[in-house]
Formats: sequence, C-alpha cells, structure tokens
Amino acid sequence: MYFQMFFSRIFSLPFWWYGQGLELFVGHLKNAISNFSEVLAVRVWAKNLFIPMYGDSSVLGRAISFGIRFVMLIVRSLGVAIYIFGTMIVFIVYILILPISIVGLFYHLFSFL
Repeated sequence: MYFQMFFSRIFSLPFWWYGQGLELFVGHLKNAISNFSEVLAVRVWAKNLFIPMYGDSSVLGRAISFGIRFVMLIVRSLGVAIYIFGTMIVFIVYILILPISIVGLFYHLFSFL
C-alpha cells in the first residue's frame, strides 16, 4: 500500500510540477512583479508627469517638474524591467530544475553501480 502510494506520487510529480505547480508559481511571479511596480509607484509617476510639483505653475517650475519626474520615471521603470528580468530567470530555473534533478539522480545512481 505505502509502496504503491510512494511510486504513484513519484510518477505524478512531473504532471503536478508542470501543471498546477507551474500555474501557482506563475501567479506568485505575477503578484511579485505587480507589487514591486506598486512599491516603486511607476503608474503614479507616469500619471503625474505633466502636473507641476509644489503647485509651481511657472514655465521654469513646469520644466523642472517635468524633467525630474521624467528622470524618476525612467529610473523606476528600469528598476521594474530589471526585476522582471530577474523573475524570468527564476521562471527558467523552475522549468529546468526538475529535468536537471532527474538527470543528476540517474547519473549518480548509475555511476554508483
């Protein structure tokens, strides 16, 4: 009974890993990217790009406000892009870790024998 349960779970692992497990993992990655973008407030900076800072509606005040907000928007967007790149690397590692583990297991099993 336990022997059968053990092997059924071992053989069903790849189906769960690339099915429900992958779906859960992608959901967590999406939430992480969304939360990081929210922390850096990229949408808020983009929405207020043309609004003068501190209510200074002079030409110079508007130009300085636009310049500062534009630079901050670029830097924060670059931060989000780097974070997305990092999460894509983590996603690729998730995809490859099961086959690499299985190959390593068989490699060491047969080299032991």
